[in-house]
Amino acid sequence: MPIVFDLTPEQEEMRRQAREFAEREITPGAEERDRTGQFDYELYRRLGELGVIGMCFSEEFGGINAEYLSYCLAGEEHRERYEKLWQKGEVGG
Repeated sequence: MPIVFDLTPEQEEMRRQAREFAEREITPGAEERDRTGQFDYELYRRLGELGVIGMCFSEEFGGINAEYLSYCLAGEEHRERYEKLWQKGEVGG
């Protein structure tokens, strides 16, 4: 019996939001952050506003009570954007 693995509408939305955020906020400036080794606190704050930081925590503790799959989907979208820059030689050198 095959296993069917479909994302819920909420998971698809989290994935879309993470992809758009990465394209809009993470990709620009990635080369500079990589070159200087500087931690971008403002970017981290915006990730928090999006709900990515601590998203698996309950709302009581400032999270959005997401399941770990949504957390993984968000991380995968962010990693994918960085990997494209790495493949072009713009970061990681």
